[in-house]
This record gives sequence, C-alpha cells and structure tokens, in this order.
Amino acid sequence: METRRIVLVEDQELLRRGLMAALDKPGDKTPEDKTPGDKSPWTIVGEAVSLEAARHLLENLRPPPDLIILDISLRDKEWGLELMPWLAAQYGAQKRAPPVLVYSVYADYAHIKTAFHMGVQGYISKAEGLAELEAAMETVVQGNVYVDKKMMAKLSFVPELIDGLTKREREIFMLVQQGLDNRRIAEKLGLNLRSVENYMNRIYNKTGVNTRRELQDL
Repeated sequence: METRRIVLVEDQELLRRGLMAALDKPGDKTPEDKTPGDKSPWTIVGEAVSLEAARHLLENLRPPPDLIILDISLRDKEWGLELMPWLAAQYGAQKRAPPVLVYSVYADYAHIKTAFHMGVQGYISKAEGLAELEAAMETVVQGNVYVDKKMMAKLSFVPELIDGLTKREREIFMLVQQGLDNRRIAEKLGLNLRSVENYMNRIYNKTGVNTRRELQDL
C-alpha cells in the first residue's frame, strides 16, 4: 500500500507525539508477524502548532500532503478553521487542495456545522480511539466525507430542535455553543445584557433544555 503523507496541525505536543508514534507502525501485525518490508500506511511529513506555521509549512512542502489533520483550537486561542479559506486561495481552482480532517475536543452541533460549511471533509472527536481515527483518515483520503456516528446523530436532530427559534435566537444559540457567556454575546451582537438574558430564557423554553451546559453539549 502506498504511504499517505500527513500534515498535523495541533498545538498540544503530547498529542502530536502520541499520534506520530501510533501512526508510524506497520499495520496491526504482531512483532512476530512483521517483516523487514512492512511499513506504515501513514507518515507525518510536517507538523505545526499555529496558523502561521501551518501556512509556511504548506507553502514549502512538495508535493502537497495527502491529508491535513487539523485541530480547531490552536496556540494563543487561534481558530484552526481559519486555515480553510487560505487553503482555497493557495490551491485555487486549478489544483485540488489537500483534504482536511478536523480532530477536535469540540463535539457540538455549532462547531461541526461551521467546519463543514468552511470546507473540511471530515470531523472526528478526540474522544474516539485510534481505529476510528484511521477509518476517518482513510475515508477522507479516498475523497469521501466522514462524520463519526455520535456527531451524525447531532446533525440529524439538532436542526429540528432549533427549527422554532427566531433568527436572533439561533445566533445566540450558536454563540452559546462556541462557549461565549452572556456578556460576550451582548458585546458581539450589540445588545444589552438584559436582552440576551431574555433571549436565553426563550431558547430554554423552546428547546426544552434547562441549563447552559446542556445547550453547549447539543
């Protein structure tokens, strides 16, 4: 099997080292079954901890990688998904940009929906095991879309759950899922704090959810 070249955009060093060790293995063979010709189907050809480092790496890496594994939350509170428009501009219409698989602690509807809207090909939670991650990687490299089963369920039922919300209530719902408190939501939307609190009460009533944490976990 041809070795697939991966770029890993992840700011946690322990996780980067763990993935490199786990993926750099000749399949699932036991030590007794391995032969000198065996090799891993994956190789990490570059790693970056920030958007700037990722852009510099991808500008200079030849040939381009077969897959980019991207964390949403990077160093200094950078938003990893900001790499997506840069990739589109960098590769343009003439060249196919490397597919992107998001590997994130965020498993809520808002992050998943936003990631796919921005052009990623796959999304998997860091709570999943290595076998699930490799299945996601293989699916995305083959040109298909991947969402793990738990997240797929959210993509199915959350739109129905928020269908009765007004446009403003949906905006606030999405900001809550991104972790913003009421004061930051008020500042972002140009509202006073009391208005945001009133909107939150309506969202609770319409969705049947009782706490902010439950809204964030949808």
